[in-house]
Amino acid sequence: MTTFCSEHGISRETFYAIRRRAAADGPAAALEPRSRRPNRSPGKLSDGIAAHAVAVRAALEQSGLDHGPISVHEKMRSLGMEPVPSTASLARIFRDAGVAKIEPRKKPRAAFRRFVYPAP
Repeated sequence: MTTFCSEHGISRETFYAIRRRAAADGPAAALEPRSRRPNRSPGKLSDGIAAHAVAVRAALEQSGLDHGPISVHEKMRSLGMEPVPSTASLARIFRDAGVAKIEPRKKPRAAFRRFVYPAP
């Protein structure tokens, strides 16, 4: 086994992991690369929370109040909703739902010019 591992450039730990996978899933599955994607994403917001956030934004907009992510965040907190998404998450939800105007911020051209003090 040591010779096999050194010939193929793998560690003993990798060899035993492949052997366990071959015993569990079959020899063909052991040689296929597995996905590294996590099984669940605890930071992902559910569709219900996103829909509720869009509804709160629409209610604020209809009443004539400010309906930005900060205002929606505070309104959701005052309604007692737990957990309340962050303002960045709310901005992303609104952008993905198509209810917010996308305004990319660009650097001014002056930011690209290097300042050099002129010689006296």
